[in-house]
Amino acid sequence: MWRERIWGAVLRLGVSALLLALAVTIGLKLSTQAPASPAETPGEITPLVTLRTPQQDATEAVAQQFLAAWSAGRYREMYQLLSKESRRRLSEAQFTKQYRDLFTQGTITAVAAATERFSIRELSRVKPPGVEEVPFTATFTTAQMGRFSDRNFLQLVQEQGQWRVQWSPGAMVRDLEPKGRLILRLEDGVPTRGKILDRAGEPLASTARIFTIGLVPGRMNDERQTLAATSDVLGIPQQEIKAKYAKFPDNWLIPLGEVPVARRAEVEQKLGTVSGLVIEEVVRRVYPRGSLAASVLGFVGQYNPYNLDDRRLFGTQAYRETDWIGRSGIERWGEEYLVGLRGGTLVLRAPDGGTVRLLGRHPQREGKDLVLTLDSRVQQAAEEVLGEAVGAVVVLDIGERSVLAAASSPTFDPNYYSHNPLDQTWRWLIMDPRNGFHNRALASTYPVAPVLLDLLLAGGSPTDWLAALASAGEDITTVRKDAPVPPGTQRRSIEASPLQVASLLAAVAGDGQVRSPVLVRQVVGSDGRVEQRFEPKDRGSLPLSADALRELRERLRQRAVAPEGMAYDAAYEEFLSAPPVAGLAGGFAGGPDWFAGYAPLDAPRYAVVVLLEIAGQDTPRASQIARALVQRLGP
Repeated sequence: MWRERIWGAVLRLGVSALLLALAVTIGLKLSTQAPASPAETPGEITPLVTLRTPQQDATEAVAQQFLAAWSAGRYREMYQLLSKESRRRLSEAQFTKQYRDLFTQGTITAVAAATERFSIRELSRVKPPGVEEVPFTATFTTAQMGRFSDRNFLQLVQEQGQWRVQWSPGAMVRDLEPKGRLILRLEDGVPTRGKILDRAGEPLASTARIFTIGLVPGRMNDERQTLAATSDVLGIPQQEIKAKYAKFPDNWLIPLGEVPVARRAEVEQKLGTVSGLVIEEVVRRVYPRGSLAASVLGFVGQYNPYNLDDRRLFGTQAYRETDWIGRSGIERWGEEYLVGLRGGTLVLRAPDGGTVRLLGRHPQREGKDLVLTLDSRVQQAAEEVLGEAVGAVVVLDIGERSVLAAASSPTFDPNYYSHNPLDQTWRWLIMDPRNGFHNRALASTYPVAPVLLDLLLAGGSPTDWLAALASAGEDITTVRKDAPVPPGTQRRSIEASPLQVASLLAAVAGDGQVRSPVLVRQVVGSDGRVEQRFEPKDRGSLPLSADALRELRERLRQRAVAPEGMAYDAAYEEFLSAPPVAGLAGGFAGGPDWFAGYAPLDAPRYAVVVLLEIAGQDTPRASQIARALVQRLGP
């Protein structure tokens, strides 16, 4: 009996000890278990917090320094952390090239790399002798594939008491071997480029299917018939068509014009059997209003991978030679929104050409639309009153601080330049100081002392007014960084754009607050949802007291209505309906002629600036153009 009791007690003690040990083990594991990491893959064992050694702290510190330098693009700092053996195999230039080539191959625009905690599986990894490993995650942002994360290991070795990175290509992307590559495979479908719309939603630039009509002169059997038929369809005089191909070899394909696909029946009936013509149905960028706001919209051209500027500006996008990209204006500024993304996959390829693994996949995304603040009616009126004069007109909505019109003359038709990528004429025009590609309203600066001097009389220092003038056009254009000078000395060194002057006058007519005006109102996705809005940004207040601002407004008002005022125009006395425009007028002899003002007088809505580069006897004065425009705009 006593033996059974003893054995029972021993058995109970053994079971209790076993349960206690199990409970302690489970409790210890639960108390030290780290939260699940979102970067872990399904089935990954949760990392554990383990007792750290000085060696682990030292290796992790070096790894963190290396990864932080990578995230910031400081390749020299990374190279200095490499082991002697790694630096013997690679020079600093070769090391840097490896990373830059990786970015180019994967259209990578940014990387964020940071150390991670070990998991039980990682603790059991077999490492080379004398090598320690630190796990990390690199999150890559790409232009074509969105984001993808890569869990990896950084190997370190000890040299003279210090830990150094034992580098290999696998430190950039896991499993990447020497001579391995990231391969971007794009689908054949081309996303539709987004539209550029005015504030009412009317298209100023869109993508459409059209017929291009070209001519190979050597293939014409009957020149008279060919000229007559093409003239009828294109609406171009026969002599103008003949001039297009007269100077070129007979075997060249000469573009003559385009017509909408909606006129398919007419094209087939009238041109289908005409000799020498080449008719193709293509997708093209179309500007339905022709030259309206051309200097603002810009134009597109084909991507050239051999052009250094194209590679520098657009190299992170996966363009092909047949793709169209923005060359100037909003088309270029908004390229990242308008272009869309081809569908495709990003894979890791081994040196033998085999696929190691898939890194990312992205469906095709159509381009987004840009809605401008331009009012097509106001823009049309501004361009018509400016006419053939070389200069610019800017109209701002004072309440919104938005650009209603930005006219620049001379101008151009973006349809022609967008559809003729090989035409050399536009290159010559760019070099011409009177060329229409230059945006005189938003990007050019002119001596502004006549306007600024009048504002200085109201109060404030030259430095304060120059600061207000500079900030008035931020986010769209910039003022020349000349040192502020007192009025009356070196006046020609102070320059500003018509947009900046208009923005300053909007502050005078409004609440006295300087705000940078907006030209793009919003970005709209292909699903019709507004994805981003742009608002004017506060840049401070005018350097005037409330009383001084009221006196300035009254002075400008008197100048508009009194015959002796600078802004009064005797030429309009006979037109009783011609509205007065409060503002400033002035210029240099043989130089630019300014008018900067606002209307209506009692409840200002528009800030209007007219700039003529050289006012001549055959050109209306800037003040006349401003009053003619305000008359067109109405109350």
